[in-house]
Amino acid sequence: MTRLSQVKVTCGLCGHRSRQTRLLSTCVFGSPDLDLRPPPRQRSILRLSVQACPSCGYVAPAIKRADAVARETVETDAYQALRVGPLGETLAGRFLRAALIARHRDDLGQAGEMTLYAAWTADDDGDDDQARAWRSDAADLIGRALETMDPDAEVTGHTATRLVDVLRRAGRFDETKSLADHLLTRDLDPVLTAVLTFERHKAEAGDTACYTVDQVFAGPHGSVMPEANEGAAQAASPP
Repeated sequence: MTRLSQVKVTCGLCGHRSRQTRLLSTCVFGSPDLDLRPPPRQRSILRLSVQACPSCGYVAPAIKRADAVARETVETDAYQALRVGPLGETLAGRFLRAALIARHRDDLGQAGEMTLYAAWTADDDGDDDQARAWRSDAADLIGRALETMDPDAEVTGHTATRLVDVLRRAGRFDETKSLADHLLTRDLDPVLTAVLTFERHKAEAGDTACYTVDQVFAGPHGSVMPEANEGAAQAASPP
C-alpha cells in the first residue's frame, strides 16, 4: 500500500510556497526491469522523485534546498527552453531539467539517472524513438560517471551491469557486448554474471526489448528462483 501526504514547501530559489506530494511509504510487488525500472504497479511513484516550483520552475528532489549552481542553471537558456518548450511541465521535462542541474553540478550519476527516468516516461507514452534517444544520453552520462569510480568497488560493477542494459535498449549493441565481455572477465557475483550473459545474448541478436529480472532467472518451465531475483535487483541497484 502506498501512502502519500500533501505538504507546503518553500522554494529555495524564489521563496514561493507551493503544495507538494510526499511519499510516506510504499510496497513493491513484482519484478523490476533490468535497468531497474519499477514494476508496473509502482511506476506512478516515480513522479515523486522530483518536485517543481510552479513560480520559478526550479526542479529538484527537494526544492527547499538550492545552491548557486541550481540558480545559475535555472537562468540558462537551455533550462528555460526545457521549461517553456514542447516538454513544458511534463514529467519528462521535469526529469530533464533536474538532469541539467545535476550535470552543471558535475554529478553525472544523478544526471544519468534523471535522464533514464525521462526515457521511462517515453516508454509509457509508447514513443520508442524518444525513449531510445534519452537512453543513449543516459548511457553517456552513466559511462562518464563510471570513469570516476573505483574500478574495484562493488558498486562500480553493479552500476556497470545496469549500464549494459541501458546501452542495449538504446541499440548500441557493439558497446553492450564490449562492456559485458569486459565485466565477464572479472570475478563477479553469480547473479551479475547471469544478467550479463543474458544481456550479451540479447545484444548479439539485436534485441532492444524490455526484460525483467524474473525473465533472466526463469527456468525452462517458467519457474523463478526468488533468491536470485532479489539478489539481482540489489546487485544492480545504484548507490
